[in-house]
Amino acid sequence: MSLLLHHSVVASKLSNPQALPPSLLTNLVAWWKLDETSGNRVNCINPGVYDMTAVGNPAIEAGIISNAYTVTIPDPNYILRTPNAPVFAATQDISFHGWVKLKSGAAFRIARLLNNIDAATLHTNYWMNISTDTGGNGSITVVTSADSIGGNTAPGGMPYDIFHHIAVTMEYSTKRIKIYLNGGLLANVVAAGQPTDTQASCFLSIGQIIGANPYVNTSYDEIGFWPNRIITQADVTALYNNGAGVSP
Repeated sequence: MSLLLHHSVVASKLSNPQALPPSLLTNLVAWWKLDETSGNRVNCINPGVYDMTAVGNPAIEAGIISNAYTVTIPDPNYILRTPNAPVFAATQDISFHGWVKLKSGAAFRIARLLNNIDAATLHTNYWMNISTDTGGNGSITVVTSADSIGGNTAPGGMPYDIFHHIAVTMEYSTKRIKIYLNGGLLANVVAAGQPTDTQASCFLSIGQIIGANPYVNTSYDEIGFWPNRIITQADVTALYNNGAGVSP
């Protein structure tokens, strides 16, 4: 099967394809619905190509659409990870999105929506942190091998215990990184440099990474990845509304 998903394959697998413009299907190589009810295999809508493996002990709960995976205990492993694949390389335009719920029960929690990691060295080419305090004051940071870009929410703008939609675009040639929260633009910054790959083959992981314990009590759902593609504000709005969000 081609690296790029055929439009009919994507449309038949997404929850509500009529709500998504056809342009969003271009260069969409992976979408993990996280709707499984058991086992350690997380299916990608491109079957058998970029399926994720659940490691550690993620739980399953109600998601923004159907089910979601929840990290409930500290575990020094990747929670979900893809196979190694050049398509995930950091040296290209990249867009990704997903729904994240930081859950109550602690003063401060951090979610890691997506990590891009070298298969051979475990060097992290880029990763994203999402954090919030008990007052719902949130912060979203994209860290690459060249820079750290972040944005803070308005006071109380990212409360616990509800799903929030996150989208990120990373334009390689211009070094411009945009972060979207719940359909709106949160940050638009030109980074100091471009991310680099130390190996040709990388993998993606969701949740925590080796040696780090605070990425717990967090739910993840409906995650999509576009290489060689910068999605637009209109695309982000469509993705947000497809998960029953409200137009920004």
